[in-house]
Amino acid sequence: MRIIIVTSVLNRHNTIYRCLKSVADQKIPIQDELIHIVRDGNSTDGTYDICKEFSKRQSTHRLIIKRGSDQGLYDGLNKSLKELKNFDLLMLLHSDDWLDSKYSISYLISSYKKSEADIYYGNVNFFKSQKIVRSWSINNVNLKYWFAGFTPHHLGLAYTEKAFKSAPKYDNSMKISADFKYIADLINKKMKFEPVKKLNINQEVGGVSNYSFFSLKKSFIEDIYVLRSFNIKYAIFWSLIKKFIKIFQIKWRLM
Repeated sequence: MRIIIVTSVLNRHNTIYRCLKSVADQKIPIQDELIHIVRDGNSTDGTYDICKEFSKRQSTHRLIIKRGSDQGLYDGLNKSLKELKNFDLLMLLHSDDWLDSKYSISYLISSYKKSEADIYYGNVNFFKSQKIVRSWSINNVNLKYWFAGFTPHHLGLAYTEKAFKSAPKYDNSMKISADFKYIADLINKKMKFEPVKKLNINQEVGGVSNYSFFSLKKSFIEDIYVLRSFNIKYAIFWSLIKKFIKIFQIKWRLM
């Protein structure tokens, strides 16, 4: 089977190497193929040079480096995904993120071969100063109440080609909640989701939607827009609940 991982990056010279290495270190069955596609949005801090240099030494899996301008993260993802085809599973891995284990993709492959799901999802851990400060567990997912935030985390998703073709493009008009809208659309299209217990994705705190007052306010407003677009009543209330869920995910003892 063929697995594609896509990374869209802009000016992340301090984190991109860890992302690249976590993919390069993956141990998968010899008959399966792993391809990592990295699209640089014309970085000016040396990120592109790091990617190109890494590609010269990468030999375990295919690493494809592309470059081109975009209008932000979601536009970059849309352009990265535009021409993809002929794959069994697709995963997004942002430049601040890394696979927790050398067997992460192997766990994913095993789940895929045992089930007939459309989308697979794992746990997501958020790090700060090498400590986990927040966790998004598969045990807390309840798709029946997706509008309250009980969804898989966008970062831990792997899509079959069927699910990928059913999904819309990311909404470029949104700065933070386009991934929430993306998942909501897949849920409302009755895609079958399957948890992968041993799949863990890590993210360095400081991404687009993490922690700042401005980003929280922006995501709150955008979440309301998403809920209303799916005709969910009491959108303001459910958007507040979604924010409270994030608070309860915080590991206070490690802050």
